[in-house]
Amino acid sequence: SSSPSGGPSISNMPTNMPTISPTTPPSQSPIGTGIMTDKTSYTVGEPIEISWSYPQKLTISADWIGIYEDASLSQGTVPIGSEMWVYAKSLTQTFVEGQRTEGRWTSGMVTFDENPPDEGRSQSWPLGIGTYQVHIIRDADVPYPVVVSSPVFTVTPEPPSGTSLTVSKTAYTEGEDILIDFDYSGNPVLGAWIGMWPADSDPQALPSPSAYWNYICSDSQSSACDAHPTAGVVTLNADSEESWSWPLTCGSWRAYLIPGGAGSSAYSSAAASEALTVGTSAICENAVCNASPEDASPKNTHLVPNDGAQITKIAFGSCFRPGSQTSGSLLWQHVRDNFGSNSIWNWLGDNMYQDTNDSQAKRNAYNAARSDPYYTQYGPIAEPKIPTTGTWDDHDYGINNYGNNYECRQSSQNEFVYHFNVPETDPRHPAYAWGQQEGIYSSYMFQSDSGAPGIHLINLDARYHRSPTFTSYGPCEGASSTILGLVQWNWLENELSRPSEIKIIGSGTQVLPPTHRGRNLSSYCSYDGSGNTFDTANLEIGEGPGGFDGTSYETWAEIPQERTRLLKLVQESINAGSAKHVIFISGDQHWAEMMVKEIPARSGQPAVSVFEVTGSGIDQRWLSNIVNSNRLRPEDYGFRLRRDLQSRRTPRGEIKDSRKNDRRGLATAGATSIPVTAIKSITYSNSNTCSGDLLHICSATANYGGIEVDWVNQEVHLSIYTPFENVQEAARVTLHLGAT
Repeated sequence: SSSPSGGPSISNMPTNMPTISPTTPPSQSPIGTGIMTDKTSYTVGEPIEISWSYPQKLTISADWIGIYEDASLSQGTVPIGSEMWVYAKSLTQTFVEGQRTEGRWTSGMVTFDENPPDEGRSQSWPLGIGTYQVHIIRDADVPYPVVVSSPVFTVTPEPPSGTSLTVSKTAYTEGEDILIDFDYSGNPVLGAWIGMWPADSDPQALPSPSAYWNYICSDSQSSACDAHPTAGVVTLNADSEESWSWPLTCGSWRAYLIPGGAGSSAYSSAAASEALTVGTSAICENAVCNASPEDASPKNTHLVPNDGAQITKIAFGSCFRPGSQTSGSLLWQHVRDNFGSNSIWNWLGDNMYQDTNDSQAKRNAYNAARSDPYYTQYGPIAEPKIPTTGTWDDHDYGINNYGNNYECRQSSQNEFVYHFNVPETDPRHPAYAWGQQEGIYSSYMFQSDSGAPGIHLINLDARYHRSPTFTSYGPCEGASSTILGLVQWNWLENELSRPSEIKIIGSGTQVLPPTHRGRNLSSYCSYDGSGNTFDTANLEIGEGPGGFDGTSYETWAEIPQERTRLLKLVQESINAGSAKHVIFISGDQHWAEMMVKEIPARSGQPAVSVFEVTGSGIDQRWLSNIVNSNRLRPEDYGFRLRRDLQSRRTPRGEIKDSRKNDRRGLATAGATSIPVTAIKSITYSNSNTCSGDLLHICSATANYGGIEVDWVNQEVHLSIYTPFENVQEAARVTLHLGAT
């Protein structure tokens, strides 16, 4: 969740801003264009360092760099009234006639601080408390066209003296309410909140998300408040909107006061409490990892897919909250109407929510998910059953953002096995004759209409073996960090060598978004210093700094060494003729989107393009602009778009910074050049979108994804469905089956 945007009114930029050789705004950001700040959160008066790259061939370099309030960007333009600005060429507010950058890269760095870039010109320094972006702006008439934008950053006040947090006691039993007294001297920032992190966390670099949190003004996760108290009590318990993360697990914790900026990738705290412990040492040392005392429910069982069945369609979803289904049975009716035969339903994680070590609690949550009345009436377990398989993510696997540091991995795997009705002949089952495999990864080879290998469905386990991504989740493993573990990597290499027409790879977390660069790279556990394996991994797939950025939430790119390894294996599989297309499907994020990534050519390996569809939220949504340089943007392709799915009604809900349907988006930086031959057509509804991107579906009540192979016409259809909305297919991308 995010605090509302705030801040002072925009100051006036000089009205005599020169307009030299006006140019037409670009239809898309040039390949490799990017701009970013060195941090995502600053205190008032702290210097702001900005770096950019801009390879566009310009006639005269009159383009400029400006800082604006977050809400200023509208339809790809900004008005007069920047807070700070300089010309990109001169790094001053003086333009030098005749300077040209034609035919070469333009890049640079500038620091905005108390020293104005040009004497005699006014600047709004220091920036006021609020939320901002920095843009590369085209020299043209007002409103100014924006070429590319940085991720959002916040400015917060210096913590006032006397600000403090005090917990009511220092030892709690698991599930006990935690009372926190706060004293916030001075004028509290709009949206200040208190969150819980492990006690040894860096108070100035607290990773997102917190384990649990509430706003101080409402003592809840709603920021609708009439006043902002300077003192009071916040109570953390199971009454929160996000009670799935309650109770806190055994261990040592602190409460931290965050001035604002919820939704950032890292936070700076204004105060911290003393350390507190949850659970006695005896309980923590003997976590409840034993088998559930009660049998798994024999009711409402899933049907396991048959290897070798003739399948043409795969539907998929994630982040299932049965009690939050405001759309009633509509989604599951839509699934059954469109994927009732020759189909598979594939869960992609957070298939229920139960962050705990208690095996019985997980079993109860799985039973409740299968017993949901809409799921039982129309979902995959209704008759006739739709074969169902999948993978998991953190909230059904273990605890928020955990990997191999979760102590109850095996017992959690057993609950997954029982939920999906996995037979004893499957290596994932605890009774498997040759010993249970560690992890729930699996694959199925389905036949095409001719009986040949058609769709190869591979589900990865990105949790069981995954190394800690930040210090709050366990000791860092540096360049040795892994996601799949040695045995699963060997298994995957073998699977990718098996011939099929198309490979669909499921992952609980997203694969294609680039590494998020809005945080200090050294905060990533996998970071091993400048120029080493972390940096090299990104460079090898064409994603160096200054042009590519991704979401601050969990993705494969938090361990880029593993992501690059995966993409290289996929490239080799396609080039060896083992697949014509590889398509990733993913969950986790509470939004839907489509992505494309060109894996660059290397020795013996021509470049190939891979795609990803995220389907996430039943019923959940995350109304926010999210940076993703590899998001598929129809306007980047140069062919005329079809708008067959054009919505006939206003999108439901409002995005947090009001930038609806701005096609330039937050960061079109680094949009990859993809051979148009792979894409036959793109259709979209142009509703329920965020980030200014037509294929980022964020505000629909619920969504799920689908892939259908048309063997006769040799086409592959990638779809995002929004059954509760007026237009129920929000987007479709059709690929030529034989073109990569």
